[in-house]
Amino acid sequence: MSINVNTKNFATEVQKAKGPVLVDFYGEQCLPCKLLRPILAGLANEYKTLKLCMFNTDREVQETDAEYEKKFKLLNHFQVMNLPTVLLFLDGELRTAIIGLHSKEEILEVFREHKIELR
Repeated sequence: MSINVNTKNFATEVQKAKGPVLVDFYGEQCLPCKLLRPILAGLANEYKTLKLCMFNTDREVQETDAEYEKKFKLLNHFQVMNLPTVLLFLDGELRTAIIGLHSKEEILEVFREHKIELR
């Protein structure tokens, strides 16, 4: 299961979360993003300790200029410049960024490199 996050709930869902959190920054028209989505969903289903959050980088219809500016600032803060970008947080602390389309095994290797155990 994944949770849609935005600038309003990012701190609560990601930065205050306990355990590992993957944040998938995606765009609706991004083909690599669409290909990555089922891989990430599969990981979240397989490992119950992993929280998956989805952050749409596109300007949404209901977004005001001020909301879109907040979104832009958040993307800039985390240096999200390419899609897909997946940020790995552990207990609210940013550990690393995974940029581009990667296989399940490549993503799991990132967890091993950072000594994050998934169950």
